[in-house]
Amino acid sequence: MDKLVESKIANCLACQAVERQTRSTPLKPTEIPENVWDTVNVDYLGPLPNGKYLFVLIDQRSRYPVVDFTKTTDATTAISSLSRTFNLFGNPIYIVSDNGPPFTSQRLKEFLQSRGVSHRKITPLWPQANGEAERFMRPLNKTIRTAHLEGKDIETEVQKYLFAYRNTPHSSTKVSPSEVMFNRKINFNLPQIDNTAETNLQANTNENDRKSKSYNKNYIDTKKRAQDILFKRGDRVLVRQPKENKLTPYSNATPLRVTNVKGTMITAQFENQENGITRHATHFKRIAPSTGLPTTQRNKNEQNTERKQYSLRERKEIIQKLVYKTTNSRLV
Repeated sequence: MDKLVESKIANCLACQAVERQTRSTPLKPTEIPENVWDTVNVDYLGPLPNGKYLFVLIDQRSRYPVVDFTKTTDATTAISSLSRTFNLFGNPIYIVSDNGPPFTSQRLKEFLQSRGVSHRKITPLWPQANGEAERFMRPLNKTIRTAHLEGKDIETEVQKYLFAYRNTPHSSTKVSPSEVMFNRKINFNLPQIDNTAETNLQANTNENDRKSKSYNKNYIDTKKRAQDILFKRGDRVLVRQPKENKLTPYSNATPLRVTNVKGTMITAQFENQENGITRHATHFKRIAPSTGLPTTQRNKNEQNTERKQYSLRERKEIIQKLVYKTTNSRLV
């Protein structure tokens, strides 16, 4: 009977849809690019209290940030900001962004192609994949909130923060973003340590970055008990959906079928629909396979199992009684 109950619950589609999934996949740190400005992460922050937005670019190797104040987040504005920055530092090999409207437009695609820049879009609804930009946004957002609370000019305070950030040793590379970016120290009115013995800046940057990412990976994977979530084409799955209210199921109860697997980036589509949904593996839940037996057949199998177990119990009791009688007769 217990097995029947477990099987019934496991095969209940509604039960699977409302059950929260807390699995995590192992962290996959990105390798540091060989050269500065090879790979640049981009994102928007805002709107600010003054109605403006921040267009943020950050170099993956040096962590050197560039911030541009804009009035809108449309493709035209994004192209204008990218053009000014590329004219200053040169064209990168790759830019990495989310799948927001400014970064999926045809105009931006054509602009990047004209510049010879490849566009890497992260997995939808998985901001961790744009980690460099996301991590930089947190202290930047804190600076903006503090300036607004104290009644200070936001743009002035952001520029002060950028100067400090660019010239402070990064927690991963142990070197300031400016020093890695320009391969020299930047002069500013603060006491500095003379590191003339530092002869191999780039090699040390690589090693420090590798150690930092390795430590973070081990710590996070252990804390979250991360495990690989493996899917294959043809798997029937449920996908996580936005929470509209307290009664919203954790997953959409309509089944999908996996059509493409690229690492942790999974694409699946609803039945009788052509458009697919691409999400991180943690957003999908494999539907438990049915036992394939009719209810009547499962009941018969369960009854037969109970009969066998009861019969074995009876035999055991009979054997124990025979042994007891034989032992007593010998004693007499």
